[in-house]
Amino acid sequence: MKKATVNFSLLLLFFFILTIASCKKEEDPNSPNGKYEQRVLFEEFRAEWCGICTKAAPKFNEIVEKYGNQVMCVGMHYTDNHEVKFPPTTKYFFDFFDLNGVPSVLVNKKQDETKEWIVQVEKKMGYKSTAGIKLNTKITDNILDIEVISDSEINLDNVLLTVYLVEDNVPESSPGAQSGGGGKFIHRNLLREVLTSKAGDPISIKIDNNHIAKFKVENISKYKKSDLYVMAFLHESSTKYHEYLNGNFVKAGQDSGW
Repeated sequence: MKKATVNFSLLLLFFFILTIASCKKEEDPNSPNGKYEQRVLFEEFRAEWCGICTKAAPKFNEIVEKYGNQVMCVGMHYTDNHEVKFPPTTKYFFDFFDLNGVPSVLVNKKQDETKEWIVQVEKKMGYKSTAGIKLNTKITDNILDIEVISDSEINLDNVLLTVYLVEDNVPESSPGAQSGGGGKFIHRNLLREVLTSKAGDPISIKIDNNHIAKFKVENISKYKKSDLYVMAFLHESSTKYHEYLNGNFVKAGQDSGW
């Protein structure tokens, strides 16, 4: 009887240890296990020659300030001095999504024609994702090294990885260049460089083997380092659509969790 009691006590202790270990794993914010909180991708297309774009700017800025790391906001300029021409990303998206003009918006790679940007962003928040991204970045002198770790709970074949370099608080290209901007306009979260191809680089992610991609920006002296961010996201694509999966962003020189 005594031996049975001892065995039963050991069994209870064993299950208690397993339970504690399991709880710790779920609570670990750096663990890629468990579903990922999905960040919303908000892409605005704008131009300095567009007077209406200055009226839309407060809504964009509100999203940047209000939702913090829940939303990845990026402003893409079209046919002006701030446009990223190599690769020609903005023109590619204009043609692919048949955008009618500026300002135009994509929320999770879907065109929003309601003009209710904040409402559409909030509708996309709070969902879980089976895929996630972790970013490790380092600045040495004026060289930025980036490591993008993509992980998934399911096998993903030929998914696309896109990486942006984004600078916040950028003055207009010259005094008065922004139509309707009053001569001292500041652009928020301006797309500076696309480090992958314009449509994204194809990668494969296996359940037991995450994908690691490395990028190097040779000279960031032309940017304000304290306002420089790296954004990366996963999406699927066909000839007719882009399906956003999940993404992450971090200030250049810092690391992120999942």
